[in-house]
Amino acid sequence: MTRSRRHQILVLGLILAVSVGLYEARTAFNQREQQTSLREAATSRSAEAATLRHEIETAQRDLTAAERQLAALPRAPVPTADGGPARQAEMQAWLARVKRLKQIFANQPSQRIPEMQLLEESDWLTATDHPLETEPQLRIALAQVREAARVRFRPKMGVALSRYEAAVGHQIPASILALAPYFEGPVDQAMIEQYELVKRDSVGPLQLAFRPRAPIDEIYEYRATWNNNGGTSGGNPVGWIPDYPEREKNAIRAFTLANPLTPTPGLPGLAPYFDPPLPAALIEGYEAFIREAFRPR
Repeated sequence: MTRSRRHQILVLGLILAVSVGLYEARTAFNQREQQTSLREAATSRSAEAATLRHEIETAQRDLTAAERQLAALPRAPVPTADGGPARQAEMQAWLARVKRLKQIFANQPSQRIPEMQLLEESDWLTATDHPLETEPQLRIALAQVREAARVRFRPKMGVALSRYEAAVGHQIPASILALAPYFEGPVDQAMIEQYELVKRDSVGPLQLAFRPRAPIDEIYEYRATWNNNGGTSGGNPVGWIPDYPEREKNAIRAFTLANPLTPTPGLPGLAPYFDPPLPAALIEGYEAFIREAFRPR
């Protein structure tokens, strides 16, 4: 092999290595941008929802007893701050969505998690601040209710984990129920059993974390990992896929080798390069989730 030929091969190898690095960096940047957009959209919708929630709670002071009241929605228009018929209709429609969502959980116990007994009425209002007309919209609302319930339970679990580590250390117990004696006050055992303890990636005094054990809806639910200091990591809709970060990195490398100088696609375009392959139903559901998450409200 001539010196010129060897030089060309070395240059091509260098270009390929740089390309892989650049596309991995671009993918990470795109993912951060997407997460930022989702957070900004959620913040905007939360502000709009908060305004209407305040009006509803002002108009119906006994809304905290909604399980009883929403069983028979008011037939006459409810007075509102501005008295406008459009606002009255909007509020009535919102309350109707709350009632419908609660009825779905009542009719389908498999959609429930034990932590839902901790929910407050504001959690139901937040989960129904968008239409429930399509399957993705409904599945997102159901997942939001479950996540709100987990958020209510996380501080209790965090306190128990802190006490456990203070007494036992950073050893993961054989059963999550080993944390039961460390809760403040009695806690439903079924709630504790919804979680598992894991070792944190970082090294430090807080080495244990907890996360939900299994999803009800793996596409529309977020899987967040929390430590006993209240912090969280992960949480995107692919969080239920085993070893997803490493598998995604390998898929990006495989795509770049097969398609040099081609921008790294999103999950649907990257899916064929996963080993083992991702289920087709998961990809379709993920695309529906993204479309709904970015749909103008």
